[in-house]
Amino acid sequence: MKKPRHPMRMDREIKSALTLKPPRITFYGFVTGLPVYLVSGLAIRSGDGLDFEDLDFTAGGNEGAYPNYVPPGEIWVDDALRVFDRISTIFHEIVERNLMVNRGMDYDDAHDIALEREKVFRRELKKRRPTTTDLKLVTEALRPFASEARPTGKPPGMPSRTIGPL
Repeated sequence: MKKPRHPMRMDREIKSALTLKPPRITFYGFVTGLPVYLVSGLAIRSGDGLDFEDLDFTAGGNEGAYPNYVPPGEIWVDDALRVFDRISTIFHEIVERNLMVNRGMDYDDAHDIALEREKVFRRELKKRRPTTTDLKLVTEALRPFASEARPTGKPPGMPSRTIGPL
């Protein structure tokens, strides 16, 4: 009988087997089932090593806002941001994505709602002063909006007008 492998060794093997496709730099983990990646904002804005470029990419993105290049279900956050802004942006992108993809809301409306909720989230986050990108803080803050994560069957809303024609 084969000896079982230690879980830590398995984690290292899995990580080494997974190579992140640019512009992804780091896989942070999952929030409400969505994979969250730190990405090279510079590469996205310059098109360096990519088959697309988007000068308007700032802070983060999701499939609803940027369907031309953010894969379905992924949340991207710019590596130029510091911890506080990264956490806030992850929250914002998930709220915005859920409203667009699951509720059929257009980008402008979803973005405005996400901004308002992000303001409240930032005030609460300031009290905690996080020093690492703790995804549990985002998961916790999204609980009141859990119903928005469930698909309704409505078609996705219109994406950001900055992405050009689909």
